[in-house]
Amino acid sequence: MRITKLTNRVLLNWHRQVGLFVAILALNLSITGVLLQHTELFKLDRTYLTSSWLLDWYNYPEPKVSLIQLEQQAVIQVDDQILLGETVVGSSDGPLWGAAATDDFILIGSGYGLIWLTHEGEVIDQMPSPIAEPKATLARTGDQFQIGTDNDWLIADPELADWQPGQAPEQPPLSVEASSFRHVDLPAALSVGVSLERLLLDLHSGRLFGSIGVLLMDLASIGLVLLAISGCWLWLRRR
Repeated sequence: MRITKLTNRVLLNWHRQVGLFVAILALNLSITGVLLQHTELFKLDRTYLTSSWLLDWYNYPEPKVSLIQLEQQAVIQVDDQILLGETVVGSSDGPLWGAAATDDFILIGSGYGLIWLTHEGEVIDQMPSPIAEPKATLARTGDQFQIGTDNDWLIADPELADWQPGQAPEQPPLSVEASSFRHVDLPAALSVGVSLERLLLDLHSGRLFGSIGVLLMDLASIGLVLLAISGCWLWLRRR
């Protein structure tokens, strides 16, 4: 009888002490597990985090950012994605090299293509650039867009279907500026950075903290099994 009581006491102390440790990790398992079960609902796979400490932790390579500041908003290229303000309007196979705006429209030049859109970010058309040179630039004269190099300029008709030789633009082209993504407000839907889904998966498995984190989560899982067994044992002994 004494041995049984001693065994129960030792088991009860162990159950309490280990239970606190396991409960903290089990809370992480439960919360992250529930969130991951509803990835689509919470848009975890389409929400990206760009906090400096998080990108440093993941050794995420710094995205290349360049921008052209228009009168009302900026045209920004982050890696291969083109934004007007905080709206993603397209992608590119090359660097941003030009942007110009009239009262009604905006024209963006990047890579070997042009993106024609409204000031609200609605894309009207995407088309190849009539000048396949990396040093081309965009400008405007009145309500007409112009594209050219240092010596030769083309001017477009209102539908951007025909480009004819023209004079240098009335206003000089806007320059492209290099920037850091840490100085630009990026929308959460932009696929740059660490997705919220990946962060939760790494928290759930413990991989966010390397091999030690994985070991702790393994111990927590084993601890939950042992706690269930010891709890049932104590309950049965008290009956």
